[in-house]
Amino acid sequence: DLNFHYKPEGLRQIAKAVEPHRLTWLEIDSHTPAALAAIRASTTTPIGALETIYGRRALKPYLDAQALEHLAQGRSAYVDMNLANTWLLREGADAMVLTWLGDDANEAIALLLSRHRWQVDRGGVGVSVQLGDRSIDELKTDVLAIANATVDAMGEALLQAKNLEREKWDHLLDPELLARNFASRFLDVPAARNWAASLTDASA
Repeated sequence: DLNFHYKPEGLRQIAKAVEPHRLTWLEIDSHTPAALAAIRASTTTPIGALETIYGRRALKPYLDAQALEHLAQGRSAYVDMNLANTWLLREGADAMVLTWLGDDANEAIALLLSRHRWQVDRGGVGVSVQLGDRSIDELKTDVLAIANATVDAMGEALLQAKNLEREKWDHLLDPELLARNFASRFLDVPAARNWAASLTDASA
């Protein structure tokens, strides 16, 4: 870790000099985004940086112009599509259930929906659902029902699930133990239920 002990040219020379040693990374600090970018461009040594840069305003100059443009477009789309107040989007033959929750809560929602024979895919900001010949209103009903999901319903969904193996030795567990292990490590059922309940409250 070279900290702030060298000027940009010295940092560039050091990064170049250690290339034959194939470091995992070389940590440097710089308050000058352009200098940091120039150092990175001049060497094959991976550069780790920014641990001393705190807050959004301080980090913003380090994002390249393209990243800032993508960020601005994303924020604009978020506002234009009213995503702060939207939880269900239709995308052709699919629908996106926008939860803005973490993976564990989305996994619980996906499992509970699959119990109602929905084809689901958890990822990102929610759960993607294939509608097939079923209606968006049917999906909406099943999503709202998650607020009242019982332990038995979750257990049934887990036993029906086909992809609960996450660790190396999971295939050795019997189905019931595998389901209990998965539930304790990868599901946030309370968050899923609270989220669904908030939708019911908002529509009441």
